[in-house]
Amino acid sequence: MNLRDAQKLVFKEKPVFSQLYKSYQDQTWLDYARENFPNDSKFVSTSDHHGILCHPFFMNNALLRSHPLLKQKQIISLTCGGISLSNSSYPRGIFFHDRNLQEIRMPFISRHYRHRPVYGHPGISQETFIREMKKVYNYALSKNARKKLLDFMETVLSVDGIWKKQYLSDQFTIINDLLWKIIFRKRGKLVYLEAESFIRELLLEKYLSQKSIAKEIIFDKETRALYLKTFDGVTGAHTGTAKGTHLFWFIDWKKNSRRQLWVVDNHLQTDDKTIIIPLESSAIRDRLQSYELLPSMALCYSILAFVEGYTLGGGFSQIQYLTGMKAAFSALVEPVDTRTDIFTGEYVAIGLGNDKSSVAATLIDILLWGGDNPEVAIDKQLETIAVGESLDLMMPELVHIITGSREKITDLPLAPKTFYVD
Repeated sequence: MNLRDAQKLVFKEKPVFSQLYKSYQDQTWLDYARENFPNDSKFVSTSDHHGILCHPFFMNNALLRSHPLLKQKQIISLTCGGISLSNSSYPRGIFFHDRNLQEIRMPFISRHYRHRPVYGHPGISQETFIREMKKVYNYALSKNARKKLLDFMETVLSVDGIWKKQYLSDQFTIINDLLWKIIFRKRGKLVYLEAESFIRELLLEKYLSQKSIAKEIIFDKETRALYLKTFDGVTGAHTGTAKGTHLFWFIDWKKNSRRQLWVVDNHLQTDDKTIIIPLESSAIRDRLQSYELLPSMALCYSILAFVEGYTLGGGFSQIQYLTGMKAAFSALVEPVDTRTDIFTGEYVAIGLGNDKSSVAATLIDILLWGGDNPEVAIDKQLETIAVGESLDLMMPELVHIITGSREKITDLPLAPKTFYVD
């Protein structure tokens, strides 16, 4: 497959993304941000998967949103915790490149739990973290890079607040704050919160008891029926009783699995009827408190964007289906005037190279190989690289997401050499 064929495939499946590409391909990411990013505290990115911020998919836009010229004091990411721990974004650990540009992965969660979501998963133990620290001496790193990695891990180990947290998601939030502060001096504060846990708290503290459209969607029979009808076929919601789920997923912690739930009369039930949950405030509250109910993507984004009033930036798929959710929600209540096409997703602007090749850099790569002041090179790159060029570098991954197969793109250019291994 060549690059042109990959573009055609992706653009056909994602017309909103296609319009983004064609409108901004010759502009820089800083140009795009100045034109499209709202300068207010209600603008958040929901494109990331919850984990230690590392993956190039998510890192590049965090760097863009925190560009000093955009003058953002706080960069908020409400991240997806509904993904499984085995997701390709690697939420169960960190990854980076050695001096030969070979990828190294450090897992902090056993593969035994790979089918569980990040949401509600127990935290990393200090023993596991120390075990992985000891392996750092086996990696092909320079003396300086090894010291930086060990110093970072020692800092994480020394923060008691991390190890007192019961849940993995809360640990990730603190670790990301530490990592960001260690690497950067001139960027705004990074706030990395799991969206599903945030919605869980809103439901428990407000929407299960106070009068609101969110409460009516869950508990009022007529409103709920209209919600299920208008959201039918929308990605992130459900298609009949075949794909997706109604309102919540059921998390079976003993069997390490998630199960679909369907509204039948005034309760939620699994296909085999072994789980039946009354659609009553006390029953939903109990199951949320035990993390057995995971709010669906449609419920999360509807509350965030159309009830709470956040402007959500998203990835190449989200800017497509969030537009569909907006239309569905507008049919449910009244038209909502919220932008759903702001892209904060997947591209490659920052790379790591040697004299022979290059790869997309991870945030840990910047820690290891970026020197004492990596921001100068990062900001210059975001001010010069074209949107189209950096989106093209993502085409193999976008094709894989759409088709499920790995295709080699024969004329794909190399990632930029923003930093070099030593």
